[in-house]
Amino acid sequence: MCCRGTGGKAFAALGSRGEALRQRRRCHTHLGHWAVFDDPTPGMVEVAMADWELPTRGVVFWPVGNGDSTTIVLDENTVIQVDLCQYDASQEEDDPRVPVVDRLAEVLPRANDGKTPRLAVLAISHHDRDHCSGFDEMCGHGFQVDEMWLTLRSFVEDKDSDEGLTDEGQMVYDEAKRRRDAEIKAAKAGERALPGDRLRIIGREDLLEDDDWKDFPLDLVTRAGNLVPSLNDEDHSELIEVFIHTPFHEPDGDDDRNSSSLGMRVTLKDGDCEKRFLLLGDLDHKKIEAFVQKTIARGNAEYLPWDFLLAPHHGSRKSIMKEEGDAWVKAEAYFSLENYMEDDAQIIISARSLDDISDGDTDPPHEDAIRAYKDMAGKDNVVLTADYAQGNDSEPITTK
Repeated sequence: MCCRGTGGKAFAALGSRGEALRQRRRCHTHLGHWAVFDDPTPGMVEVAMADWELPTRGVVFWPVGNGDSTTIVLDENTVIQVDLCQYDASQEEDDPRVPVVDRLAEVLPRANDGKTPRLAVLAISHHDRDHCSGFDEMCGHGFQVDEMWLTLRSFVEDKDSDEGLTDEGQMVYDEAKRRRDAEIKAAKAGERALPGDRLRIIGREDLLEDDDWKDFPLDLVTRAGNLVPSLNDEDHSELIEVFIHTPFHEPDGDDDRNSSSLGMRVTLKDGDCEKRFLLLGDLDHKKIEAFVQKTIARGNAEYLPWDFLLAPHHGSRKSIMKEEGDAWVKAEAYFSLENYMEDDAQIIISARSLDDISDGDTDPPHEDAIRAYKDMAGKDNVVLTADYAQGNDSEPITTK
């Protein structure tokens, strides 16, 4: 372990940042050189997929194209998956995207039978395909997911709409309802459901007024502006802290399922050292500006600083820019994120290659947004997952 407290050698990497940062008990944050948890000698990770294993503790950003798949490892038995994007085409030999579910099936810890791949938590930010398209494949592999986290709002609002849920979203919702029944039954006995049947709802309690969710236990609902109290009904507060930023309720807002994405700051801890990861789903600039303002107003500004940012919506300009006339300019969200960015912070853009964008294609990533992120963090501190996409042989971006 490289963290040794405020007087330890781990703080040598902070250079001229001085005594103030020593008192804040932080460590160096460079991607590929994060030696806080495993290896006291900084060095880039150079591994082939066939030899790759999950870090002992750290975060993995998978090259899945335009989608999110982020794996958080606390220890050899506790792994959290945030979103799960795997398209069928990724299993084809010439597709550069990694078949992330297939890879997770190889490297995850096992359930009690010694064979079944096991996740402590699966968090789905919202029901767009590029965030949950791997759910069916995961079920096909027979994963045990001890606890699911669901941002219920987009599911409840869309399930009865003309557009309805995505096919993948419907599968996720059906599984959530199965777990709902297990939690309601267990709550009547004063207990939690068993691992594999557990569910936590992220959002407001008024979502439970929907007919599908009456009687769901209130203590299993976590609102924006709060810490998640446990992971899989266990206290891991010495290793991780998860603060929920979104979704929050805006009665007069023009909301869609992107705006109701799960947004959170995940802090990994090792003694006195911390790494803060900002994961914001597909939030647009207005929702980012709003949660920053709400967080400050509620006296929770301590949960805004970040060392790693997973760029919202796969490098979309709409997350950090706004239209002024015929031009796109940096929005307040850009400056809010910049204001709470720590020195040597890194930005990861989980997206397809810019080379795959044809004329008239308006989907992200957007070149002006990538330039803006480089303005924010420095060009060497912005990483595109597409640069690591080599199909089955992909090397995920790994901090450890």
